[in-house]
Amino acid sequence: MLTQRENFMRSLRNEHPERLVWAPNFDHWLNVNTANKTLPAEFGGMSRNDIVRAVKATIWARVGVFNAKTDGVKVTEERKGSSLFTHYETPVGSLNIRQETAPDECNTVFLKEHIVKKVEDLRPLKYMIEATRYEPYNE
Repeated sequence: MLTQRENFMRSLRNEHPERLVWAPNFDHWLNVNTANKTLPAEFGGMSRNDIVRAVKATIWARVGVFNAKTDGVKVTEERKGSSLFTHYETPVGSLNIRQETAPDECNTVFLKEHIVKKVEDLRPLKYMIEATRYEPYNE
């Protein structure tokens, strides 16, 4: 029988895993429920990893499985209060997104302004997609 890591890696390589891979966004769930004091009683006093094991999740932490490299795109970020503005400058136009941090102890980050706002935004978005290459992150 494969370990959870071996089974997960098998699925990432497009091979057949022995069992279904379940990789929830666990850290977000744990942070929100801990901050709101809504963590189920059966997990009280348990460590993060012990809770992950108890629910039979596949991975302990969400980390990248690849590095994305985008040629010809300049990215700048600016934080103003609870907003994070990201600006993408391409040879064919620029794009912007805005993310907001929730004003509570959960610190949940959510998208407030989408990258595509008008039809003209599709051209620089297409450039960004086509200029991005992915390299495996083997760690």
